[in-house]
Amino acid sequence: MARRAQILGALAALALLGPGGRAQDWTAPEVREHDDWSVACDNSRTCEAISVSPEYAARIAGADAGDLAMPMLRVVRAPGPGAKPRIFVDRRIWDAVPERRALTLHVYYDGEGDRTGPAYRLIGSADGLDEVDPRDVPAFLAESARTSQAATRNRDGSMHGLITTRGMIAALRYVDEVQGRRDNVTAIYARGASPASSVFPARPLPVVAPIPGVAGGRESTAEVSALRDLRDRICGVGAEPGSITVKRHMLANGHRLWAVNCGTMNGFPATLWLIDTGTGPEIRKLPRPEQGRPAIDPYLPDSSFDARTGIITARYADGRFGDCGWERKWAWNGSRFEMISAREMRACLGILTDRWLVTYRTRDANRKGDGRR
Repeated sequence: MARRAQILGALAALALLGPGGRAQDWTAPEVREHDDWSVACDNSRTCEAISVSPEYAARIAGADAGDLAMPMLRVVRAPGPGAKPRIFVDRRIWDAVPERRALTLHVYYDGEGDRTGPAYRLIGSADGLDEVDPRDVPAFLAESARTSQAATRNRDGSMHGLITTRGMIAALRYVDEVQGRRDNVTAIYARGASPASSVFPARPLPVVAPIPGVAGGRESTAEVSALRDLRDRICGVGAEPGSITVKRHMLANGHRLWAVNCGTMNGFPATLWLIDTGTGPEIRKLPRPEQGRPAIDPYLPDSSFDARTGIITARYADGRFGDCGWERKWAWNGSRFEMISAREMRACLGILTDRWLVTYRTRDANRKGDGRR
């Protein structure tokens, strides 16, 4: 409860990162807000809607939830005619490792006392992401259209938490639009007579083969001089002209990846990432396909390199507790940098980074899997 009180007290410092747009074919997925809900669809047309938004966070700022928990509802739907919506109750919104509970999900009705509809079964999980029984999903979505709240109850029937569903229908109608389900028999709310075969298929994920690191090493005087020239050309506030800090990462293909101190960016220590393919360090742009923007200079806040995976991760964290903002990842593939994944969270509500909304993902050519998230 103390942690929740701290976060609620900090909500007045929210950052609104701006509205997104919609297109039938994927071009630039961004997070959209519909009242209390946020929704994003990635480059494969996989969509995810959650029961938090900056508007919701601002409205409950300073509110006292008493002893009730504040779990988050998460609706996920893969693309394609055969994919069904999946619903999760996320109890990790406040705590990294929530206590395992036996809960049921209900639609909550206004009135005297705790008025809830029938129980929808939850499949418990150790990580606090409890899934609504797939057999109960259609009925829950239909009943939720009658109210603007849901609730969770403990095994003994006592109230556990409240969840806002204000904006859920609009968010899921957006999902129907992106996936080509409007007026389709597979739609959640915008149902019609169009056959399932007319639904947009999944878009294939880009396949990326990152070059991992193999060792470090010391830089030569000539390399430091070249690095300083490149840094002074790009870096902004806080980059001292007379000093430079560099770190060299040897890559498995013989190339060098350089990390050079680059002052500050948005209040965070910044790093300039340079590549050397054998002719000296040079600037190679970082692509921004997740928002359809031009490639950017390799100048990133709060960034680091994982030699094992070959991935550069950069984060911009907003809010008092760093619980909102963005996370983006890139890797060198031997000839250019490629984006690996992107996540975003605009509501500062204690949501852990691995639960932020995904706007871009890829497949790793070096391992099996359904795409990085």
